[in-house]
Amino acid sequence: MNEDNAKLEKLIGHVRHRPAALARLARTFMAQKQDALARDLCRQAVALAPDDEEVHALAASVFNAGVPDWHFSIVRDAARNHAYEAALRRAVTPGCRVLEVGTGTGLLAMMAARAGAGEVITCEMNPAIAEAAREVIARNGYSDRVRVVAKHSSDLVMGIDLPAPADVFVSEIISNDMVSEHALPAVEYTVRHLVKPGAAIVPARGTVRVALAQDTKSRRTVMGVVDGFDLSPFNVLAPQNSAIAAGQ
Repeated sequence: MNEDNAKLEKLIGHVRHRPAALARLARTFMAQKQDALARDLCRQAVALAPDDEEVHALAASVFNAGVPDWHFSIVRDAARNHAYEAALRRAVTPGCRVLEVGTGTGLLAMMAARAGAGEVITCEMNPAIAEAAREVIARNGYSDRVRVVAKHSSDLVMGIDLPAPADVFVSEIISNDMVSEHALPAVEYTVRHLVKPGAAIVPARGTVRVALAQDTKSRRTVMGVVDGFDLSPFNVLAPQNSAIAAGQ
C-alpha cells in the first residue's frame, strides 16, 4: 500500500462507523471524481443507518450525480414503450442474441428477454446506472439471460463482451432531434462492428421534422428599465435559447 492509499484508509477509518460523516466524505470524493469510491462509501453508510433520512439524502446526491432526469420520464411514455415492445416481438426469434446500447433502467433488455431472446448483452457507460440496472434485472428474474456491461458501445470487445455478433440491435439513445448523446456515431459503429450483416435494428429508421415557429414570449428574459434603473447590461447573462412546450 503506497502512502496516499494509507492516508486514504486512515481518513475513512476515522468515520467508518459514523454513517452521516461517511456519506459526507463520499460527497467530497465524488467532487474529486473518485466516483466508485464515493458510491461504495455511501452504500456502507446506508447499510449502517438504513432508517436515517439524512444519510439517505446525502447518499442520494452521490448515487444520482450525472444521471439525467429524463430517465425517470421516458419510462412513463406508454406509447413509446408499447412501440418498442411490438418491434422487439417482431425482431426477436427464439434463442437469438440481442445487443442493446444504452441500458438505462434495463427495460428494453428485459423486453427482449421476455420476447424470447436467448441472450441479451446491454451496455451502459454510466457505472451508477449500470449498477442500478443490474439490480432491476435481477429483481425481475432476468439475470440468467441479460448481462449488463458497464462500457461505452465503442469499447465493447468481440469475444469478451460479446461472444459473437448480435442478431438484433436495439437502442433507446435516439432523442427527438436524432443527434443527441452522439447517437448516430454509436449506431454506425455498432452496426459496422458488433452485429451480423442484415441484423434486425430497432429502431430501423427515423425522421426529423422541422417547422418554423414564433415564440410570442421571446422577450421574457430581456431586461430593460425596471423601477427607473437600467438593467440591460444584465442581458449578457440571458440564455440564448429556450424550450417551447407543445401547445404554447
